[in-house]
Amino acid sequence: MTPNSWGVPAPNLTTESKLFNAARKMVTLVVESGVDKSFWQIYRHDSCHVRHMEQGGRAAALRELDLSKSQPDAVLVAVLDADLDRIRGKLIAREDVVWTDGHDLETTLLGLPVLDKLIRQFVDDEKLTVHVAPWSNETVRDRLFRHADGMGRLRWLKVAKHPELNTLVFRKNDTKAGKARVDYDKAVDTNWTPSLSKVIDAVIAFSNVQELKGRDLDSECTELGSAPQEQVCNGHDLVGFLNSWLRGITKGRIKDAEALTMFLFAAVERVWIEVSDARTPHGHSHFGPASCSSTMGLMGLGGRDAAV
Repeated sequence: MTPNSWGVPAPNLTTESKLFNAARKMVTLVVESGVDKSFWQIYRHDSCHVRHMEQGGRAAALRELDLSKSQPDAVLVAVLDADLDRIRGKLIAREDVVWTDGHDLETTLLGLPVLDKLIRQFVDDEKLTVHVAPWSNETVRDRLFRHADGMGRLRWLKVAKHPELNTLVFRKNDTKAGKARVDYDKAVDTNWTPSLSKVIDAVIAFSNVQELKGRDLDSECTELGSAPQEQVCNGHDLVGFLNSWLRGITKGRIKDAEALTMFLFAAVERVWIEVSDARTPHGHSHFGPASCSSTMGLMGLGGRDAAV
């Protein structure tokens, strides 16, 4: 347990939920990270408080949910990233878990109309028209997801096919510099053109595994087969590629990818994620399984079943 500001070990989430429910009915929404918590704190219902797993991510969240089942006074539900498990057929349907519609939270959000709104916070229509003109009518969203699809396939290849590719890394924890990520500026071709070979070269250079240069990773990524881009694309990659592009256009108005993520969260409109048993007017599905409706109602959420 981590000591709180008074130096007393904080209770686990199950015990905390019981304490809250002794006063009034509350739902504890468990998420994987502090970034996820930042989003749900904005859009949560008043009868819901959000907690994230400081360590352990999804696995720790599932353990906490399992622990809470033996405590009827504890009300916990989680919103967790599907990651690549939906593609791989490994996603487990649970009544107390809402899996993101896309690969993760950021990927799901970027499938909503929020991307256009976000871009126009930094780029006026005239400048945007000039920059997308060479793309043969391809939208920013389509191009962005094509960029991240290549990186996502390399991640997929590492997870599903070849354990020997564990030497490939996409993020490094540096106590001095924080979390360093692959250089997205080097993972694109001219005119912000998606290039799987550029992605592979950038990841190999970042991972410092030059011995993989002679391996035909392009073909191996392609041979994984077809899959929906929203399931393949990692949210960190989407934000990273978008940040790289916007930074070049706006000449540094955006500090970094983390700052852009916060702008993304703030640009979401509640109507896009509110309770519904059907699709939204915008044609996008909601967070939340119907099987969690009694609990999710306290969060202001609901929607499609989680069993995909």
